[in-house]
Amino acid sequence: MAGSIWASASTLNSLEATADAAYALAAGQGTVTLIVDGSMTVVGNTAQKTAGLGWDASVRSRDSFTGGAYVSWVHPDPAAYSFGFGLNTDPTTNASFDTIDFWFYNSGTTLNVFNNSSFVTGFPGAVAAGDVLAVTYDGSVVRYLRNGQVLYSQTTNITSPLFLDSSFDTVGGRATNIQFGPLSSNAWTSIGGRPKSYRVGAYGQSATGYPVGSVLLDADSNTQLIGTSPMYVVAKIHRITKAVTNLGAFNPLGGGLSECNAMAAALNSIDSLHVCVVFTYDEPATNRLLGNLPAAMYRNGASRVVWGSAAFRYRGAYILVGYGGCGEGNGAECYAGAVNSDPGAWCDITFQLTELGALIVSGTTRGATTLLDLDYVGDRDATRGAPTGTYVGSNLAQDLETLAGAQTKADAAANWAASTSQTYAAAQANLARLQAQAYADGVVDAEEARAIEDASNKAEAARVAAVNAAATDATAKAAVAATTANWIGVSGAGRPTDLATRSIVTQDNYSFGGAGVANGANRSFTVTPPANCMVSFSATIVAGSVSPDAGNYLEWRVSAGGGADVLLGICNGGAGRLMYSCIASFVATGGVALTFKLVSDRASGNPVIVLFDSSMRVEQVIAP
Repeated sequence: MAGSIWASASTLNSLEATADAAYALAAGQGTVTLIVDGSMTVVGNTAQKTAGLGWDASVRSRDSFTGGAYVSWVHPDPAAYSFGFGLNTDPTTNASFDTIDFWFYNSGTTLNVFNNSSFVTGFPGAVAAGDVLAVTYDGSVVRYLRNGQVLYSQTTNITSPLFLDSSFDTVGGRATNIQFGPLSSNAWTSIGGRPKSYRVGAYGQSATGYPVGSVLLDADSNTQLIGTSPMYVVAKIHRITKAVTNLGAFNPLGGGLSECNAMAAALNSIDSLHVCVVFTYDEPATNRLLGNLPAAMYRNGASRVVWGSAAFRYRGAYILVGYGGCGEGNGAECYAGAVNSDPGAWCDITFQLTELGALIVSGTTRGATTLLDLDYVGDRDATRGAPTGTYVGSNLAQDLETLAGAQTKADAAANWAASTSQTYAAAQANLARLQAQAYADGVVDAEEARAIEDASNKAEAARVAAVNAAATDATAKAAVAATTANWIGVSGAGRPTDLATRSIVTQDNYSFGGAGVANGANRSFTVTPPANCMVSFSATIVAGSVSPDAGNYLEWRVSAGGGADVLLGICNGGAGRLMYSCIASFVATGGVALTFKLVSDRASGNPVIVLFDSSMRVEQVIAP
């Protein structure tokens, strides 16, 4: 299965609160905006206590997250310094640990769990220098982790926004690589946007023991969306609205070519805003390679290795899930049937669609998913032995490459044909002129005869060249037409000639030259997507004196249709001259102007931010 096309702006939102996920998060390099209480210094993602006595200093986050959050940090020297971090709903109360709702700290090499001022449990000798510690909440469970291992869990329901909070005891205590962000929540009612889950099954006529039959189910409610029909069922699911459309049942076994072409038309109507779902019942192998069906299946993600293989058995079972028009081999396929009429020929897979339309295929309850898993080592090319020139499908990239070569040859042939045609016309005119001169006095002498013969030979040679050039021109044009014809009638991914309209890039480069800035939008530009699309934003800025706190910041933002600004990224560094970067993506509405901004704010009395070279890039990926 190819990677998902559309991802949310924060990849952390796709992670569940498992031990492995929390450990991976701690290896991240994202910047966190931290606010200091007491004698603390913050440089990047490192915080250190510089003075004071007891639990009187802390750092806390400016931002908060509802429904799920995580905090992680690295402890360089637990034997010498005691401090801890946690998740808290009221971080401004004080700098002490006794008001942190879910706190994880070290006393020497012992790790302790506290809920506010209440001791919960401890783990002697559990922490060493360089360990990654974390506290996560996934909407129902708070977990306390060390190096990815869950040491303790608490089931709870938190409805208020969660902040990063901390408390430091020992002067010199230093936490590095502090990370804080949202975590995918199991309590969907608190945050919305739950992925939609589906289950699809397929089985051959001789199969036994299949768990769900040949159906498409709403896996959240276990209700049937589309039932069993021989031999193939084709459906599409809108990636955003989640609307399911049954495009019909098709029987290549009984209907032959006409059924294959009808199924191909249904498949080719599925665009990239939909997920294509194909599942089988009874006997799907016979006649499946007729007509336009192979090209249509390959267009939507099927492969010759699985669906197109000569080892696809009589009464086998097959499922395809992929984006409309995703290209040959880019879908998720499940096949079962090691022999003809195999009792084990059944498939059962599940998949999800996220709120933004990303497809997640979570696996199969069967073991074998492809013919290679069944130890098949024979010919996997279903087109072997087909007549020369038979078109059985390709992907868009291959067709574009073929088309480019064919078009180059066609252009050269056309130029040659035009040139030889002009040469032939000139040779004919020269022959006619010489003949007229020679016959003007009624006597053709030897010199005139030789000139006429030479002109006649040149005219004939020019005629032959022109005929050959015309034939070459026709052949080259036919090659272009044949390649383009592969995509005629195909919606969604589009014919090769449509590809140029699918991506629009806007680049804004600007040098501030070291200018100091105080408040406002320092640089902005506006784009208006022509249609609903995925927008990818990336930016870099070289700047100095960037030390964000509650009233001071340097950020990238976007506003839609003149509305409120939405944060895309934050610069967090220090007094030195540093480079900052941002990457974000989101779904945009066609016709609504998007204004991208580099915004700064400096509270009274603080030094101005110094800006140098800025670059902002926006790519609009237009769904066909």
